Amino acid sequence: KVVIPKLMKQYLIQLALGDEWSRVFLGEKRVGLGIVVVMSYFIALVWMVCTAFTLDGGAAAMLIPSILAAIISAIMNIMIFWNRMGVKEQRKALNAMGLA
Repeated sequence: KVVIPKLMKQYLIQLALGDEWSRVFLGEKRVGLGIVVVMSYFIALVWMVCTAFTLDGGAAAMLIPSILAAIISAIMNIMIFWNRMGVKEQRKALNAMGLA
């Protein structure tokens, strides 16, 4: 099938992005860049799971915990970034989003 090579590429992409997030966030402690990488990882992971559902729904369902782990990682990354910002920068960010 044509789907299997496509799925393999998607798997390798999400695997590389997951490793990259670990290196950037945990190794280099670059929290801002970590947000970009973890969001890219999340998108690649969801894309791969959607493709996997076309082959085997049960196998794809087993990847749902990975999606939840990526969500938790993203929330953690964003919260650390937010808490490192000063109060002045936080107010500016909230104003820019229209939330203040």
